Amino acid sequence: QLASDTATLFVLACGSSFVIMLGGIDLSIQAMASLASVIVALTIDRLGYGSFVFAVLVGALSGALAGLAHVKLKIPSFIATLAIGGVLAGAALVISHEHSITLDEHQRQYLTWITGSSLGIPHEVFIGLAVLLLGHILQGRTRFGRYSAAIGAGEAAAFASGVKVDRQKIVAFTLSSGFAGLAGVILA
Repeated sequence: QLASDTATLFVLACGSSFVIMLGGIDLSIQAMASLASVIVALTIDRLGYGSFVFAVLVGALSGALAGLAHVKLKIPSFIATLAIGGVLAGAALVISHEHSITLDEHQRQYLTWITGSSLGIPHEVFIGLAVLLLGHILQGRTRFGRYSAAIGAGEAAAFASGVKVDRQKIVAFTLSSGFAGLAGVILA
């Protein structure tokens, strides 16, 4: 039960670890999760399961924008993601008309892959394990992960070694916010 209750926070933490590995911080993840849950609630009738993909893609796009602001405009990640988070939180309030959105029985059927259980284990636990596996593969078994660790250990040295630091940062912010979009899907 505890694992099920904390699955959303676990997905958020896994995503933000990509940015933390670089020595940055992403303060927009909570707002992105909130916006993603609103997107799912408002689009599930028209898009069905596509609303989940749409919410994650909006998350990835907002992360890419935060990464671009950090890298190209030389804004510290703290400030860039705080600003993006404010925009995302405002967008969630505006499109939801500042009201909670309830899902009817038909809409809730789309969420059984999240809210159900198999073998007595809630599906949120399986989603958390899948995210853990994906995060481990990305950080431990790919060039992206090795470069991220190198940048976190010393950005100047990583740059001098030929690592495309700016691209790595943008990808890390994109992943962080995309995972936050997934967390918002779970919240819905």
